[in-house]
Amino acid sequence: FSRRRGLTHHEWWTRGAMLWHLYEAGRWDELLREADELIRWDSQQGGTQIEVAARIATAPVLAQRGALDDALRCAAIFLPRARAIEDPQTLAPALVEGAFVHALVGDLDEALSLIAEFEAATRWKPSWRLPGLVTALRVSAAADDLGLAETLLEGTVGMAPSHAGRAALTTGSAILAEARGERTDTAALYRDAAAGWREWGSVVQLAYALLGLGRCGDDEAMREGMAIFERLRAVPFTAAAHAA
Repeated sequence: FSRRRGLTHHEWWTRGAMLWHLYEAGRWDELLREADELIRWDSQQGGTQIEVAARIATAPVLAQRGALDDALRCAAIFLPRARAIEDPQTLAPALVEGAFVHALVGDLDEALSLIAEFEAATRWKPSWRLPGLVTALRVSAAADDLGLAETLLEGTVGMAPSHAGRAALTTGSAILAEARGERTDTAALYRDAAAGWREWGSVVQLAYALLGLGRCGDDEAMREGMAIFERLRAVPFTAAAHAA
């Protein structure tokens, strides 16, 4: 539609918006190729939110695949630009994915600082918080700040207009239950989360939910979750954080 009518910027904007769908679908090689094209085109136009969005989507792929220096370079570019733009649809994911990258590197203090900034930026704005909720909670739990994690989750209660939103809230509850040591509740919640993500079609979130269920003693779920990350040629945050 946009291409036929010469709406070039709209065409590239739409392509950028598709990157997160490629991420969730596990089509990471395609995501990286598309992001490179987006960044190259946008830089030729002087640089807009399109490049920032492309770098935000690229960073978690690079980080989970072990290209930590490249992921940090992405974060160093997109964080200040997202803050300058002050658009919640750009700032919220920038803060969450920046935190995720720093957590994977092992810098949990910086990661937690970014999650606290995310909480403040999305306070009273649950529709902007919900898409980044699961990652924000994983980072908060890894940094052992359950107070922040609870605040993040409470700020999205009742805001689940989609199947993905409901799966995210269930996953968030599972992450908190696991962090509190509530083993029985944790297993049930991760099992429900896995079913939700499987139905919605998120390969990545399904894998993380399966690993959570595996940590509750379900060996088959653990094998399936690890097999997904092997196909992605990646290491999950939980394993990377444990190694760090």
